[in-house]
Amino acid sequence: MIRVSAIRLTILAVLLTWPASFQWLAIANYNGPALIWFVLHQIYYLPLSWVGPPFFLADSEVQFFVQWPGRILTALIYGLLFWAVALVLDRRSKRKVSHVVESQLR
Repeated sequence: MIRVSAIRLTILAVLLTWPASFQWLAIANYNGPALIWFVLHQIYYLPLSWVGPPFFLADSEVQFFVQWPGRILTALIYGLLFWAVALVLDRRSKRKVSHVVESQLR
């Protein structure tokens, strides 16, 4: 159980820090493949970019700018989505284990 919790915590940490790594790489490689890192950064925020101000500001050149409230909102939504998927998977695995135990008892 501790191993599963550690794995989930690691996945959640990667999910929440994912865009920061792309932004850092875009700054570090400004002349090189910075566009690739910028596109990956924008793809991370794209599903929630329709929310608009004060979270995201529309722009004609780069689609949108991510504001700090947008970063917090996106992390919250992705965290809740991760929690919901983990909850569903836990319930499915518990249901499978209970069916196996019942069949062995018979």
